[in-house]
Amino acid sequence: MHRFTGLPSIRAELAWVQGIYALAFGGFLLPGARAGDLLGRRRTYQPGLAIFTVASVMVAISQGPLLMIVARGLQGLGAAILAAPSLALPSIQFPEGAERRRAASLYGAVAGVGSMHGRWRSGRTSWPLNRRLHRRCGPGSGPGTGRPASCRIPRATVPDSPRPW
Repeated sequence: MHRFTGLPSIRAELAWVQGIYALAFGGFLLPGARAGDLLGRRRTYQPGLAIFTVASVMVAISQGPLLMIVARGLQGLGAAILAAPSLALPSIQFPEGAERRRAASLYGAVAGVGSMHGRWRSGRTSWPLNRRLHRRCGPGSGPGTGRPASCRIPRATVPDSPRPW
């Protein structure tokens, strides 16, 4: 199995490559959501996307296990910061009722299909080429989604504060 991952030089640390992402994502999910509540979703979405994109580039160019493990931890941090504003979009963009339920359902379907397709596609491309192409989807998605998504996230106002965030 390890020869198909494109990471034969770090077989012993391969578990940490996946585990550190899950650990960072799970550990920073609540603080990331709270930061979104306090600072505004747009102010947390853009740095989260930047962290995830830079970390994805670091994973793609890493030559050893230490850099890859650190970069995967940063990817988890960026993903945790991104998760809350992304999940809140259907509830803030659509009025309550059938339209919001439909938007949330479509969000879940697209996220599930996208996750499955990304893993399938990365496995299909990295296996025949025997390269580390399986984590290179993040660098391309960051610049392409940052600006359009930030335009769709409305500015939030903090209660009892005239200043928009």
